[in-house]
Order: sequence, then C-alpha cells, then structure tokens
Amino acid sequence: MHLSWRLPLRLILLVAATSLVSGCDALGLAVGPSHRRSELERQRAKWSQRHVTSYRLTYRRACFCGNEFTSLTDIEVRSGDIAVARYTERDDPIPAYVQAGLPTVASLFAIIEDAIDRNADVLDVTYDPAFGYPRWIAIDHRFNVADDEVTHSVSDFAIILPFVVP
Repeated sequence: MHLSWRLPLRLILLVAATSLVSGCDALGLAVGPSHRRSELERQRAKWSQRHVTSYRLTYRRACFCGNEFTSLTDIEVRSGDIAVARYTERDDPIPAYVQAGLPTVASLFAIIEDAIDRNADVLDVTYDPAFGYPRWIAIDHRFNVADDEVTHSVSDFAIILPFVVP
C-alpha cells in the first residue's frame, strides 16, 4: 500500500519536532541551557576538588581580532593569578591590554557561564576528563551577527607543584 511509508515518516517528523522544541531532551541528548549549566557546575566541582592553584597552560583564542589576541600564548598561573605570560612562537612582549584579557581556568569557567546566561546560539565545550577544566570553548552568541564567534582552546596543561624546602 502507498500509506505504509507515511506512518514512519510522520513518526520521524514528530520526533524531530519534539527534539527541537525540547532541546533534544526527549531523545536523551540533553543540550539545552539547563544541561549546559549542570555540566558546567559538575566540571567546576571536579576542578575545585583537585585543589589546583598553580599550573601552566598553552592558550589560543580564535576570533575576528588582531594577531596579538590570537597568537599562541603560554600562561603560568600561581595561586590562582597569572604570574607570567608570553607568546609561544613570538619574541615580542604581550601588550598590557591583551594580557589583561588572558584567562585562568576560573575565568574560562566564567566565559562559559556568561555564554549560558546570555543564551548563546552556539556553545560547544569540551572539558578535560581528569581535571574538569575547559579544553575547548566555541561560542557564537548570535547566528545573525557577523564576526561575533570566538573559540578558546587550552593545551599543554601541567600542574606546578609547590616548592618544597628539603
């Protein structure tokens, strides 16, 4: 019969429409704001439980901004604050206005929280499975706004152990 394909097609369309309206929760693919916030809090707690306050990381921002903002950067954090930052592949110093915007792990979490609060059209985050810090953050606040996309990536993460006097 010719009607045999219409029922499965209607079922597929109904499931697709339901998933769009519910943020994919109906299919077990929770990606809406509440899932993003709970995942952020879960990963933030994982990071906090590690009690890491001093570490090194390599950071890159990808955006429609100047080379001084997008160059690969080595960042050393001591007691939660940036102690040293330098370009990885360049010898010139990092301008103060760029250095002021470099992230710590805490500020990367804040970037994610801001994107959730502002209901960004796209927010894609990859967290480190062991420590919970954000390794990849891709944000497009508004589809219909040109050049507002930004990506933050972290690599070469290492904990700096406290200095021990023998």
